[in-house]
Amino acid sequence: MPKVLVIEDEAQMNEVIYSFLEKRGFEVKRAFSGREALDIYSKENPEIVFLDLGLPDMEGKDILRKIKEESPQTKVIVISGYDERKEESLNLGADYFLSKPVLISTIYDAIKNILGKEIH
Repeated sequence: MPKVLVIEDEAQMNEVIYSFLEKRGFEVKRAFSGREALDIYSKENPEIVFLDLGLPDMEGKDILRKIKEESPQTKVIVISGYDERKEESLNLGADYFLSKPVLISTIYDAIKNILGKEIH
């Protein structure tokens, strides 16, 4: 299974995504801020990133831009409570956009879409 990085400052949302993926056999790393995320990203080179746009110390779009510049093949699933940020995110290279509140079914759909196959 691919390595995944979850970048989400809301502890409960971070835990929901983390638990869902870990239970399905993914190797999951977590970050709660932009700086922490970039540090983990550079060390771990995950294949998939869940990225909240509203981080306390950085703009999520700047992290998205940096990830896609360094590693265009990395799949980025953007998470935001602001649907109006969807088009901008996709234009910056996001592979999928999830609106908050995020449901387990939408996490499943995003991963299925990114991997091109069912997960259990």
